[in-house]
Amino acid sequence: MSDAEQLGKIRDRIDAIDEQVHQLLNQRAEAAMEVARIKLSADPNAVFYRPEREAQVLRMVQKSVIKVRLMMRKSRVYFARSCRPVWL
Repeated sequence: MSDAEQLGKIRDRIDAIDEQVHQLLNQRAEAAMEVARIKLSADPNAVFYRPEREAQVLRMVQKSVIKVRLMMRKSRVYFARSCRPVWL
């Protein structure tokens, strides 16, 4: 299999993962709306926005992003090292 074919397959896999992320974000938004509906049906004046919960979720996302960035940095370093010319 050529490099172009391998890259194409990997890019297709990345696209599929991106689609799954998009679907999961939509599912999460739907679940949050269900929570809001339930709370509002029980109490029309209910406060369902919780800044501390939002901060917790954002911290978790930030940790995930940092891990991804570290993995990408490591892969760039590995790639750069593997492509160095060897001088005899």
